[in-house]
Amino acid sequence: MTHLKLRRSFATLPAALAALALCASGARGQNQASGTPPQKPAEDVVRVETELVQTDVMVFDKQGKFVEGLGREQFEVHVDGRV
Repeated sequence: MTHLKLRRSFATLPAALAALALCASGARGQNQASGTPPQKPAEDVVRVETELVQTDVMVFDKQGKFVEGLGREQFEVHVDGRV
């Protein structure tokens, strides 16, 4: 390579770097100019409504006698055949 060609190559390098920097800052400026941050993908949302129903329970054995001292884990309450 001659001195003249080498000089031209080095002369265009700063111009190319400046153009690249302008393009990069312009792309960054477009995102900031809109004022809205990039949106995150929507997450699945599950909404459930429940009602708490408190029920007083009395348990009787097969002879009809009242059974005392049972804890909640010792029996099940069924409504319309469902637990």
